[in-house]
Formats: sequence, structure tokens, C-alpha cells
Amino acid sequence: MSKISLNNICKRYEENEDYSVKDFSIEINESEFIVFVGPSGCGKSTSLRMIAGLEDITSGELYIDGKLSNNVPPKDRNIAMVFQSYALYPHLTVYDNIAFGLKIRKLDKKTIDYKVKKTAEILNLTNYLKKKPKELSGGQMQRVALGRAIVKESDIFLMDEPLSNLDAKLRVEMRKEILNLKNKLGSTVIYVTHDQTEAMTMASRIVCLNNGIIQQIGTPRELYTNPINAFVAGFLGSPSMNFIEGKVKDKIFYDDDNNKIISGVNSHDGRVTLGIRPESIELSKEGDLPFNINLIELLGSNYDISGKIFENKIVLKCDLEKNPKNNGELFVKIPLEKTYLFDRDSGDRIFVGEKHED
Repeated sequence: MSKISLNNICKRYEENEDYSVKDFSIEINESEFIVFVGPSGCGKSTSLRMIAGLEDITSGELYIDGKLSNNVPPKDRNIAMVFQSYALYPHLTVYDNIAFGLKIRKLDKKTIDYKVKKTAEILNLTNYLKKKPKELSGGQMQRVALGRAIVKESDIFLMDEPLSNLDAKLRVEMRKEILNLKNKLGSTVIYVTHDQTEAMTMASRIVCLNNGIIQQIGTPRELYTNPINAFVAGFLGSPSMNFIEGKVKDKIFYDDDNNKIISGVNSHDGRVTLGIRPESIELSKEGDLPFNINLIELLGSNYDISGKIFENKIVLKCDLEKNPKNNGELFVKIPLEKTYLFDRDSGDRIFVGEKHED
């Protein structure tokens, strides 16, 4: 039995408005780490809030542990939530912030003390229990917010952009902490983010949304290597996939200015979009595609190089050993086996290349 089941869930706020979420369906198993990802306004937080009971469901069915839960009050869903804002009580100590929900439930002092100290130990907060939020760093405050959720001993955690207020280094550290915590507790986690790096590094499965509609569900690797459409291909990956608008004629792909880009394309003739990941473009010898450099960015172990193939804007990744020069010209090759083609109008994927053929 699925831990959580959403069957054709829809949400709209006004009768004459478009749906904020439409036909959202997924089976979430016990101990999965599911990430809802997509741009702002795509419906990911609304979907999470419907699972929590903080938003009414317009239509469809929500099951939690096999029980129809559309009308179950939030407090009876055995769900713990962590929000974007820490929402800590500034006048209370870390101990009392974590204990707050237990006191509301009127547990005895001995039980509260045991649960709070056990939770603090899991989150390395034991030495901070007497401090108040203003004395803590951002990462420590986020751990307190996590502690307040953990202490409820729920087996389902809902997290809505929990790391967005942290700096880049802290986000990396907190990602590891959340994953370690999930593994310790064995909980089911549903995590909302607009950050595709968080989605790729944390999820057992990703739900990619756009305009309130699920675009694709799968493992991070599945969505990265086998995107179902141009939106998924372009949203996941950093830098994002390169796209060149053009057409196929006699198995040759030409850009919109009729420049020949690649031959041997296994597709019907017509207007298409070619996709290629930055790391898949190869530096090559003179005589291949000319690449005019606009910007070189050093990113530790590699360069990101922005430029143009003819008039098509492209970003490629280059090893440090290649040592490219600013405002120069390179020659590149687009390997056929690493390309994607997408329908120009619908954005749907058309398989090409050895790795993507059925």
C-alpha cells in the first residue's frame, strides 16, 4: 500500500479561474524522498498544502495510509511541516521552541524532556537548548525548525522551501543534514523547491511541474538523461540544456539561418528544436562548427564558456587543461549520440541519437 496517494487532484480558488493544480496523480511509497520542483507559481507549494490539509481540494482524492483524507483536519493527519520561514518564537529558548507542540498536546514534563533532548541530540543542538533564536545562526535556526517537526514523531514530513533563506554554503550543509535525518528516522519526505540542484541531489524521485501540471515523474537520472519534453530538459541541469531552433531535411539538422549543424539525424523532416547539454559539446579541430567566445567563467574544476555557434547562443563546459582564451574562436563538435530533438510546437521529445532511440 502506498504511504500517500493523490488521484487526479485539482485546485482552483475561484469558479471562473484556471486551475492552479490540475490532475495531479502520484503514488508515494513509504520512506521515499519526493521532491516537487518547478518555477515560481507552478503549483508545487499548493500541492504540498493540500496534502497537509492547509488548502481545500477542489476535486480528486487524497489517501494517507490508505485512508481517504480530503476532509481530515490537519492536526489528525500525523504530518509534520517545515516551512520556508523558521517561524520560531523569539522569546522562547531552543528547548521551549522544540517543546511547544508537545506542551499544547499536554504531555507530561518527563516525556517532553526526554523527547526534546533526544531530538536535540539528533540535530546537534544539545549545547544550544538554553539559547534564544537571536543567538543562533541561520543553519542553527533551521535545525530548530526541523527539531520542532521531528519531535512530533510523525512518519511523514512536508518541507516547503526550507533552505531558501540560507547562503550557498549552508544550503549544501543542510541538504546533507536533512538526508541524514531522513535516513535515521526512515520517514517519508515530500520536499518543495524551485532549486533544481536540491532536487537532483536529494530526491529518490522528482515531480517536475509547470503551470500546475505534472510534466514528468522519475529519478533524477531519468529526468536528466531522458526528459520527456523541452521544459524538463531545460529546467534540470546547470547550466541548462542548449537549444537550437531549426529544421530537419534529409537527416540533416539546419538552424533557422540554414547553417548545417549535424547530420545523420533519425527524424522525420520538419521544424524541430535540437537540444544538447553543455558537457556533451566537444572541443574539436578546425573544420568543425565555429564557436565564437563571449565569456569564460572559471568554476573550480572546469570552465563554463558562453558564446555562439553561428548566431545560436550556446554554453559549453571545458576542462581546465584546455585553457581557452577570451574573445577567441574555438571549433566544436555536437555528438549525434548525445543530442535530443523536440517538436517545435508542442515541445514533446523526439528520440534521436544512439542513447535515446527506442
